[in-house]
Amino acid sequence: ILKKKKNHKLRISIISALGNIGDKKASFPISKFIDDKQELCRINVVSSLKKLKDESPILIHALNDPMFTVRSAAMTALTEYSNIETAQILIEYINNENSIYPELGVNTLAGIIETFSDSTASEYNKLKYETMNLFEGLVANQNEHVRAEAVEAVYRIGGELQRKWIDMKMESEYSPVVKAAYARVKKEILDK
Repeated sequence: ILKKKKNHKLRISIISALGNIGDKKASFPISKFIDDKQELCRINVVSSLKKLKDESPILIHALNDPMFTVRSAAMTALTEYSNIETAQILIEYINNENSIYPELGVNTLAGIIETFSDSTASEYNKLKYETMNLFEGLVANQNEHVRAEAVEAVYRIGGELQRKWIDMKMESEYSPVVKAAYARVKKEILDK
Protein backbone atom coordinates (compact mmCIF):
# COMPACT_ATOMS: atom_id res chain seq x y z
CA ILE A 1 0.00 0.00 0.00
CA LEU A 2 2.84 2.38 0.88
CA LYS A 3 4.57 1.82 -2.46
CA LYS A 4 1.52 2.68 -4.59
CA LYS A 5 1.54 6.29 -5.81
CA LYS A 6 -2.25 6.53 -5.58
CA ASN A 7 -1.89 6.21 -1.78
CA HIS A 8 0.49 9.20 -1.58
CA LYS A 9 -1.92 11.19 0.60
CA LEU A 10 -2.14 8.30 3.06
CA ARG A 11 1.61 7.73 3.42
CA ILE A 12 1.87 9.48 6.81
CA SER A 13 -0.87 7.30 8.27
CA ILE A 14 0.58 4.17 6.69
CA ILE A 15 4.08 4.93 8.03
CA SER A 16 2.64 5.51 11.49
CA ALA A 17 0.65 2.26 11.33
CA LEU A 18 3.71 0.30 10.24
CA GLY A 19 5.64 1.69 13.20
CA ASN A 20 2.83 0.74 15.58
CA ILE A 21 2.64 -2.83 14.24
CA GLY A 22 6.24 -3.31 15.33
CA ASP A 23 7.65 -5.57 12.61
CA LYS A 24 11.24 -4.57 11.84
CA LYS A 25 10.74 -5.58 8.19
CA ALA A 26 8.88 -2.28 7.82
CA SER A 27 12.06 -0.28 8.55
CA PHE A 28 13.39 -0.33 5.00
CA PRO A 29 10.20 0.85 3.23
CA ILE A 30 9.62 3.50 5.92
CA SER A 31 13.21 4.76 5.63
CA LYS A 32 12.68 5.64 1.98
CA PHE A 33 10.55 8.59 3.10
CA ILE A 34 13.20 10.26 5.32
CA ASP A 35 13.68 12.98 2.68
CA ASP A 36 9.98 13.52 1.97
CA LYS A 37 8.93 17.10 1.22
CA GLN A 38 6.51 17.14 4.14
CA GLU A 39 7.97 17.76 7.58
CA LEU A 40 5.20 15.75 9.24
CA CYS A 41 6.05 12.74 7.10
CA ARG A 42 9.73 12.94 8.07
CA ILE A 43 8.77 13.21 11.76
CA ASN A 44 6.59 10.12 11.38
CA VAL A 45 9.45 8.24 9.72
CA VAL A 46 11.70 9.00 12.72
CA SER A 47 8.93 8.16 15.17
CA SER A 48 8.15 4.86 13.45
CA LEU A 49 11.81 3.88 13.23
CA LYS A 50 12.09 4.64 16.96
CA LYS A 51 9.12 2.38 17.70
CA LEU A 52 10.71 -0.34 15.57
CA LYS A 53 13.98 0.14 17.48
CA ASP A 54 15.70 0.55 14.13
CA GLU A 55 19.31 1.63 14.59
CA SER A 56 20.00 2.32 10.95
CA PRO A 57 21.99 5.37 9.89
CA ILE A 58 18.69 6.90 8.74
CA LEU A 59 18.24 8.46 12.18
CA ILE A 60 21.74 9.92 11.99
CA HIS A 61 20.82 11.26 8.54
CA ALA A 62 17.80 12.95 10.16
CA LEU A 63 20.16 15.02 12.33
CA ASN A 64 20.91 17.00 9.13
CA ASP A 65 17.24 17.71 8.42
CA PRO A 66 16.41 21.36 7.73
CA MET A 67 13.60 21.33 10.32
CA PHE A 68 14.35 21.39 14.05
CA THR A 69 11.33 19.19 14.82
CA VAL A 70 12.74 16.33 12.75
CA ARG A 71 16.23 16.78 14.18
CA SER A 72 14.83 16.84 17.72
CA ALA A 73 12.84 13.65 17.14
CA ALA A 74 15.98 11.96 15.79
CA MET A 75 18.01 13.07 18.82
CA THR A 76 15.40 11.63 21.19
CA ALA A 77 15.25 8.33 19.30
CA LEU A 78 19.03 7.97 19.18
CA THR A 79 19.42 8.77 22.89
CA GLU A 80 16.84 6.14 23.80
CA TYR A 81 18.85 3.44 22.00
CA SER A 82 21.84 4.16 24.22
CA ASN A 83 24.16 1.50 22.93
CA ILE A 84 27.76 1.30 21.79
CA GLU A 85 26.92 0.94 18.09
CA THR A 86 24.80 4.10 18.05
CA ALA A 87 27.50 5.96 19.98
CA GLN A 88 30.16 4.92 17.46
CA ILE A 89 28.00 6.12 14.54
CA LEU A 90 27.50 9.43 16.34
CA ILE A 91 31.26 9.80 16.81
CA GLU A 92 31.65 9.35 13.05
CA TYR A 93 28.89 11.91 12.46
CA ILE A 94 30.56 14.47 14.73
CA ASN A 95 33.91 13.99 13.02
CA ASN A 96 32.45 14.12 9.51
CA GLU A 97 33.06 17.54 7.93
CA ASN A 98 29.87 17.11 5.86
CA SER A 99 27.66 16.96 8.96
CA ILE A 100 25.45 20.03 9.06
CA TYR A 101 24.74 20.02 12.79
CA PRO A 102 27.63 18.26 14.55
CA GLU A 103 26.59 19.96 17.79
CA LEU A 104 23.45 17.80 17.78
CA GLY A 105 25.67 14.76 17.56
CA VAL A 106 27.62 16.00 20.59
CA ASN A 107 24.41 16.58 22.53
CA THR A 108 22.99 13.18 21.63
CA LEU A 109 26.23 11.35 22.33
CA ALA A 110 26.49 13.06 25.72
CA GLY A 111 22.98 11.83 26.52
CA ILE A 112 23.97 8.29 25.64
CA ILE A 113 27.13 8.44 27.75
CA GLU A 114 25.13 9.79 30.70
CA THR A 115 22.86 6.75 30.42
CA PHE A 116 25.90 4.54 31.04
CA SER A 117 27.31 6.63 33.88
CA ASP A 118 26.74 3.87 36.44
CA SER A 119 27.93 1.03 34.22
CA THR A 120 30.96 -0.97 35.27
CA ALA A 121 31.26 -2.83 31.96
CA SER A 122 34.68 -2.28 30.42
CA GLU A 123 33.26 -1.61 26.95
CA TYR A 124 31.21 1.30 28.27
CA ASN A 125 34.15 2.66 30.24
CA LYS A 126 36.25 2.51 27.08
CA LEU A 127 33.48 4.31 25.15
CA LYS A 128 33.25 6.99 27.84
CA TYR A 129 37.02 7.50 27.75
CA GLU A 130 37.00 7.83 23.94
CA THR A 131 34.02 10.15 24.06
CA MET A 132 35.47 12.38 26.76
CA ASN A 133 38.66 12.75 24.72
CA LEU A 134 36.53 13.77 21.75
CA PHE A 135 34.52 16.28 23.81
CA GLU A 136 37.64 17.76 25.40
CA GLY A 137 39.10 18.31 21.92
CA LEU A 138 35.87 19.95 20.77
CA VAL A 139 36.03 22.51 23.59
CA ALA A 140 38.45 24.39 21.29
CA ASN A 141 36.32 23.95 18.14
CA GLN A 142 35.84 27.03 15.95
CA ASN A 143 32.09 26.45 15.74
CA GLU A 144 30.63 28.08 18.86
CA HIS A 145 27.64 25.73 18.90
CA VAL A 146 29.89 22.66 18.87
CA ARG A 147 32.06 24.29 21.53
CA ALA A 148 29.00 25.05 23.69
CA GLU A 149 27.74 21.46 23.52
CA ALA A 150 31.23 20.12 24.25
CA VAL A 151 31.61 22.39 27.28
CA GLU A 152 28.25 21.21 28.60
CA ALA A 153 29.10 17.57 27.97
CA VAL A 154 32.51 17.71 29.66
CA TYR A 155 31.11 19.60 32.64
CA ARG A 156 28.12 17.28 33.05
CA ILE A 157 29.84 13.94 32.45
CA GLY A 158 33.36 14.67 33.66
CA GLY A 159 34.70 14.68 37.15
CA GLU A 160 36.05 17.44 39.35
CA LEU A 161 39.29 17.84 37.35
CA GLN A 162 37.40 18.30 34.08
CA ARG A 163 35.09 20.85 35.70
CA LYS A 164 38.05 22.86 37.01
CA TRP A 165 39.61 22.70 33.54
CA ILE A 166 36.37 24.02 31.99
CA ASP A 167 36.16 26.75 34.66
CA MET A 168 39.65 27.93 33.61
CA LYS A 169 38.81 27.73 29.89
CA MET A 170 35.72 29.87 30.41
CA GLU A 171 37.81 32.73 31.77
CA SER A 172 39.02 33.44 28.24
CA GLU A 173 35.86 32.39 26.36
CA TYR A 174 34.38 35.18 24.24
CA SER A 175 31.25 33.57 22.77
CA PRO A 176 27.96 34.40 24.52
CA VAL A 177 26.56 31.09 23.24
CA VAL A 178 29.31 29.10 24.97
CA LYS A 179 29.15 31.23 28.11
CA ALA A 180 25.39 30.68 28.35
CA ALA A 181 25.80 26.90 27.97
CA TYR A 182 28.51 26.93 30.64
CA ALA A 183 26.38 28.97 33.06
CA ARG A 184 23.40 26.68 32.50
CA VAL A 185 25.29 23.42 33.11
CA LYS A 186 27.23 24.84 36.07
CA LYS A 187 23.99 25.94 37.74
CA GLU A 188 22.44 22.54 37.01
CA ILE A 189 25.38 20.72 38.63
CA LEU A 190 25.48 23.07 41.65
CA ASP A 191 21.71 22.67 42.18
CA LYS A 192 22.01 18.86 42.47
